[in-house]
Amino acid sequence: MAMLGQELGICFGFIALCLLSMGIYAFVWKLGQRRSERKEQLRKQHLTESGLGSGGGVGGDKSKAVEAGGNERGLNQQEEV
Repeated sequence: MAMLGQELGICFGFIALCLLSMGIYAFVWKLGQRRSERKEQLRKQHLTESGLGSGGGVGGDKSKAVEAGGNERGLNQQEEV
């Protein structure tokens, strides 16, 4: 019976160690994601300030291109029918 108690102790100890390591990994992962998000926000802010990040892009606001004489796709070509 002593062997069974020792084996159960090892089994539950291993499970506890796995849960603890998963918790630590999740905490470190979240810290990395926050850091990455801050860097991305700073990058976007610098692009916007320099005039490169106008907020348009794929699926973005196409009114600037239409006002500039282009079509809805932002091209200065005639669309083929």
